[in-house]
Amino acid sequence: MVPGRGVMCLIRVERTATACARKRTALRQGLILQTRRTSLAADEPAFTTIGIVPDWATGVSLRAGSAPVTLPVAGNAFDFAATRPIRVLRLTG
Repeated sequence: MVPGRGVMCLIRVERTATACARKRTALRQGLILQTRRTSLAADEPAFTTIGIVPDWATGVSLRAGSAPVTLPVAGNAFDFAATRPIRVLRLTG
């Protein structure tokens, strides 16, 4: 997590990805970063979603393909990997 002038960014160095939002939005809704790998081993998930969430969030509901998933939030963060695209539905808390 990197603060900037009026913005906060979530940076993932391994896959060179960045997600940014205004500080007010990031503090209220969190930041979510999604990446997709193009070359991978047969058993390796292609899609990864990581997120930093506000203090009030205790979980996150998402969907990978047609399968709904609810994850707990630990330390204001979550991560999830799947072989299908991931859609974050909402934060719970």
